[in-house]
Amino acid sequence: MDIGFGDCVAVGGARYCLLFVDRATRKHNVYALQSLSHTDIIAACEQYVTDIGGVPRRLLTDFDNKILEGPTANWFRCNRIVLQAAPPRRQNENGLVERAWETACNMARSYITDMRMPREYWYWALRHSFQVMDYLPVTVNGLSTTPFELVYGSKPDYRVLFRLFSTGFFRHPKDGTRTRSGIAEAQTLQGIAIGRCRQSDGLLFYCPHTREIYSSADYKLDEGLSTPNLFNLRYDGGIFVGLYNAKDKTQGHEPYPQGTPVIYGTTLHGKNVKMRGSVISVPLPSSDQGIPETANSESPYKIRLVDGTVIAVPPCTMDLIVDFSLSSAKNTYTIPIWLQEIQRVMFLRDGEYSKGTMEFNLDSKSWQVAQRRRNGDEVWCMPLPNFLQDFQKYIDDGLIVPGWHKQPNFTRGFASHVSALGLTSKYPPGSLKCALDP
Repeated sequence: MDIGFGDCVAVGGARYCLLFVDRATRKHNVYALQSLSHTDIIAACEQYVTDIGGVPRRLLTDFDNKILEGPTANWFRCNRIVLQAAPPRRQNENGLVERAWETACNMARSYITDMRMPREYWYWALRHSFQVMDYLPVTVNGLSTTPFELVYGSKPDYRVLFRLFSTGFFRHPKDGTRTRSGIAEAQTLQGIAIGRCRQSDGLLFYCPHTREIYSSADYKLDEGLSTPNLFNLRYDGGIFVGLYNAKDKTQGHEPYPQGTPVIYGTTLHGKNVKMRGSVISVPLPSSDQGIPETANSESPYKIRLVDGTVIAVPPCTMDLIVDFSLSSAKNTYTIPIWLQEIQRVMFLRDGEYSKGTMEFNLDSKSWQVAQRRRNGDEVWCMPLPNFLQDFQKYIDDGLIVPGWHKQPNFTRGFASHVSALGLTSKYPPGSLKCALDP
């Protein structure tokens, strides 16, 4: 038994995960944890007892106070489960689960890299990796079998395996209590296949547009589509899953790594201006600098502005200057190239398309479309609230169109039918009635 964590919040809200490995059969069970509270850990242990259909007699774990003390330890004692912890800083004594972590992390990183997915899918990559590991053959007493067969007494059905993070189309006849008509709107949704459902014989789909997880048994996978391009997802370069250590306070993901974009207010030629820059150096832990942990001091971040100036910034003020519009740590979606800054677009304004340019307002930290004269004077400006999350709606509704076009050749139709009220004659020009009775 061991606790693992990812470097970000996963799709579905998982921040950590709890892994169980059966020493007799090598069967793996992993459960998502939204926090390291005793309530979440006990709930995961109860689910594990339900899944295996019994209570384990002994559990081997690391020397972790989250498990060995408090309500979690009381729950193990009430269920007569013996806890045997490895000595401090001796994780090799818990080598079975540590080896499982190493194999699963390598597999999960391969899944993420193969499909070019963001880091937010780390938990589902790990979950699928453990499922595949249970299907891999092992040798027991000279016989070839699988951990799945040793537990359930039947051979695994390899047909349930699929290409993780493939694009799928599944049946979705209702939005809450409202039924879709099937004529004006389709009764299907497209999503990302993230794993098998534990409660039903279906597949789990995550829809980035609604940000919800659906379970469906009526679906069709298209493994040839590029999922990141279809849903405008950003590839972060893989995942990094480590082991939780309650003693190491400095362990975790760096919130502002090197290269993080920033916007810093400074003075230029006597005027207050805001300049772009990036983080070039992150602070080291206090133990690495020879500073006692009780000392009230913070090592600063170092940022370099576009003019080459290097400035030291305290960690407590970094959240105020980070450019969240470009930071991959805060956004899962990336806007298309033709919607980025200083790109020409046509914007639907007052019922007509007007030429404009995409701009990012440094003061309000929001996107806008504006038209300016050559001297920089603003003709009109239209703010785009929540543009990074809702840019697809602007595209689907026809509010923003790439490029500049001539107005006579670029119009938008509003009629849903053709009317004959404006015709001078009630008969078409080529009809026989019109020829006989002009």
